[in-house]
Amino acid sequence: MPRKGWRSVTVSEDVYQFFWKEWQRRKQEYKLKYGITSFTGFVTKLLYELIQKEKGSERQAKEGTAQ
Repeated sequence: MPRKGWRSVTVSEDVYQFFWKEWQRRKQEYKLKYGITSFTGFVTKLLYELIQKEKGSERQAKEGTAQ
């Protein structure tokens, strides 16, 4: 059971392995650059970045500036 304020997400083995390999490859960079020391923190950061990118794309589409 996740701690209060958190939710669990179930992903396929392929998705998990992708993120795990990326974490192993970029662990030191993320620790130094962002202070992220856990796999969960790494995945959360990537998901937040995706959300921000999507929000930016939606905003551009609404403004008619999407490429």
